[in-house]
Amino acid sequence: MFKDEHSATLSQSQASYLLYVQLVLLLLSAFVFKSTGYLDSGRGFAWGSIINILPNWVFARIYFAKAGAQQAEQIVTAFYGGVTFKWMLTMASFIIVFSLLRPPALPFFSGFMLMQLIWVVASVLRGEQ
Repeated sequence: MFKDEHSATLSQSQASYLLYVQLVLLLLSAFVFKSTGYLDSGRGFAWGSIINILPNWVFARIYFAKAGAQQAEQIVTAFYGGVTFKWMLTMASFIIVFSLLRPPALPFFSGFMLMQLIWVVASVLRGEQ
C-alpha cells in the first residue's frame, strides 16, 4: 500500500492509475492550450504539471520497490526516503524551472495545483481523509 501526504492508502495499481490520469490530463491540457494559441501559458501549465507528476512517479518507484518487503522497518524506511526525495526533487525542479525557463506564474501554479488536486480528490472519493 502507498500512503502519501494526504494520508490515503493506495495500492500500486491505484497509484499507477492516478499517475496515468495526471499524464492524460497534462497532454489534453497541452493540446487545448496549443489549439487556442496560448503557447506560453501552455508551457507554464505543462511545467507546473510535470513538476508535480515527476516527483510522485519517483516516490512511487522508491516506495513500491520495498512495498513487498517482509520487514515493516524496510517499508517505513522506503516511505520516508521516498517522501524526502520527492520533496527535494520538487524544490529543485521549482528552482530550475523558475531560474532557467521563467514560465508565467498563473498557468504554472494552475498546472501544479491541478495535478495535486487529483490525489486529494482520489482520497475523498475513496472516503478517506
